[in-house]
Amino acid sequence: MLRIIQRSLLQVRQCSTTKALSEGEKAIAKKLLERFPNAKHINAEDISGGCGTMYRIQVETPEFSGKLKIQQHKMVTDCLQDDIKNWHGLTIETVNPKP
Repeated sequence: MLRIIQRSLLQVRQCSTTKALSEGEKAIAKKLLERFPNAKHINAEDISGGCGTMYRIQVETPEFSGKLKIQQHKMVTDCLQDDIKNWHGLTIETVNPKP
């Protein structure tokens, strides 16, 4: 019985890594794409377990060139300020692409 449960949990984990984007993730990515049209990479991932209250945001754009990390993060939070009000937490990763 234990083996069946372990296999079942393993299958759930494998399936969850290839899940489609949630509506919240799509909406966040769309806003970021509109704000950073030259971005090389944008990712919004719900890390709250699916309830949409905590996100990991990744943005790589040349618009961050010459800006401090805190300024880059402010650019992202300004874009998402209406959404952030409803969240429990947020992780932001910003990158200025190499030329």
